[in-house]
Amino acid sequence: MEALVLHVPARPVRLLVDVQSLQGQSRNRGLGRYTRDLATALIRQSPGQSTHLDFNVSPLASLDPALGFTAQGTFRSPAAWWAPSGGPHGQADVRRAAIVNQEFVKLAARDYDAVLFASVMEGLMGGDLLVSLPNNRRGLDGILCAAVLYDLIPLLYPERYLDPEPEVRRWYEGKVRFLKECDLLLAISEATKADAVTHLGIPPHRIVVIGAGAAPIFVPSRRQDDPALSRVASRLGITRPFVLTAGAPEWRKNLPGVLAAFASLPDRLRDAFQLVAVTQMPSDDVEFWTQTMVNTGAPADGLIVTGRISDAALAELYRHCALFVFPSLYEGFGLPLLEAIRCGAPVLGSDTSSMPEIVVRKDCLFDPSDLNSMAERIAFALDHPAWRAEVASGQMVATQHFTWETAAAQTLTAIETAVDETRARRQSRTRARQGLAVVMPGGQNEASLLPPAEDLLRYLGRSFAIRWFDPTGSSQRSERDDSRWERVTGYADESLSGASLVVYELDDDPIRHLGVLRNLLQSQGMVILHSTSLARLAHAAQGVAARPRGLQPRSGWVRRRTMRGPTEVGGGDGPDGDSRRLLSHILDHADGVVVESDYSRSRLEALVPGLDVPIAVIPTVVLPSQSSMARQGSTRAGADGVTCGFAVGLVIAEPLSE
Repeated sequence: MEALVLHVPARPVRLLVDVQSLQGQSRNRGLGRYTRDLATALIRQSPGQSTHLDFNVSPLASLDPALGFTAQGTFRSPAAWWAPSGGPHGQADVRRAAIVNQEFVKLAARDYDAVLFASVMEGLMGGDLLVSLPNNRRGLDGILCAAVLYDLIPLLYPERYLDPEPEVRRWYEGKVRFLKECDLLLAISEATKADAVTHLGIPPHRIVVIGAGAAPIFVPSRRQDDPALSRVASRLGITRPFVLTAGAPEWRKNLPGVLAAFASLPDRLRDAFQLVAVTQMPSDDVEFWTQTMVNTGAPADGLIVTGRISDAALAELYRHCALFVFPSLYEGFGLPLLEAIRCGAPVLGSDTSSMPEIVVRKDCLFDPSDLNSMAERIAFALDHPAWRAEVASGQMVATQHFTWETAAAQTLTAIETAVDETRARRQSRTRARQGLAVVMPGGQNEASLLPPAEDLLRYLGRSFAIRWFDPTGSSQRSERDDSRWERVTGYADESLSGASLVVYELDDDPIRHLGVLRNLLQSQGMVILHSTSLARLAHAAQGVAARPRGLQPRSGWVRRRTMRGPTEVGGGDGPDGDSRRLLSHILDHADGVVVESDYSRSRLEALVPGLDVPIAVIPTVVLPSQSSMARQGSTRAGADGVTCGFAVGLVIAEPLSE
């Protein structure tokens, strides 16, 4: 007999991605770029449009990103009602945020299996309060909550980010609490995962590293005399080879560090190269650093601050810079490093946090807090153009695995796996809460091929709280008894009425199964029927089967049917007629029947016409040590088959079907 394989494929995961980080203050930062590119890749890889994007429909939120996605896939947005603006941190804004939050939760809980928050660190200032990101899981208990984790920098440097503003600290701590409540965190680097494990106490198995990628625009130049560069250079005032750096005007980006390092270079290098900083810097700071360089002997045009520029212009600068330097003190990933590498630039970076995951060559790293270390690396690179070419080529190869397609695939796999595991745990907990009464004889009849009752119970005990009623057993525990069930001997009487599920095992052995039959006629349940010929059991039962006692209704598996009388069943007198009438009464009390073969099923349907009981066919596997026939090599199924106990457990857990 072929092995029976029971497999229920998981249904596609319906995913809602909250991308409001594209609409607030983060949209022009690296975080917004990450959200945009990851969401685009997720839509492309999601089968059957199972991934939707959620945008904020507030008049104060930019809808340009939403319009940009309409050509790529579908997105859903919560219905929202807006109170008049109350200004930054006004009560109207708070009420508005609460309304959106409620609508978002209702939408997610109704239509989706999982929610992915592209950034939970939104909604701190002014209009950003309108984002519909919850601060807790209230209302989202039924679905999986996942969040992209970029970094924990404010937690690592509280004196810089949290201590000066108590309100900011309270806001950030609320977001951290929500991160801890998420079922799954998608870290953008190994360094970020390590920080979450160390500082948030989150188990490593709940964090998956998905990495990042570079947008398609960041590719090497195909020609040396690119006219696009000429236009960018002319507009910005670039007149000679240049060193490029980039970063927001904040402390950890360490732009003053690279400016000071460049200012300390030998005169010949400062005369030959300009420093181009892609950042927004106050005019007073620009004047200060320009004057600082001039005071050290550098040309007056030695520093160029670009202000905000387009991705296209940034890509041209990456492609044609002599060197890209990224001096950040701490990063969650370091997206500018990857973008520059993809454009063919040789890259130097800090040796902290996640940056060595991208810049893998040790001679391309420096200590960002050490001005001399940074200046020495820059000077060496500028003095050795062949080395720069070698570095650029090697870094391009070393970062091939960082793509948005890979990040999206890892994201979907992690979410689908977590959803399946959550479903399994929830189903297991639900089953474990259900009480299962099993009525069957203990031990094994040596004349039978049936496995011992304890083998079946051992499988069922993985999912149910079991009370085993053994009508033939003694009160003494057997050596095969197990702590996963409670054993009760003798007739169950009224005890079965409190069970959520009842399973009976029946065979044509009056000594072992007459007590089982009496219990079945008292309280119906699912029947494991090992034989359709019950003449001996019918003879022993005498009038028991003809006078069924009152049923004890239970919730769950009870199937109410009209009882058939002896004349409706037919079959005449004699053993066959007795067996047929007994089968009729058994089926009237059965919520479902498990038989061992298709032949048994067809015979059962022939013996009891008009049968409306669901039937499952599950072969019984008998291992060689379990019977004399098996020892002679005549087994009912091979050792690779599914054991009866395990298969019956699956049938009990799910409704029987035709």
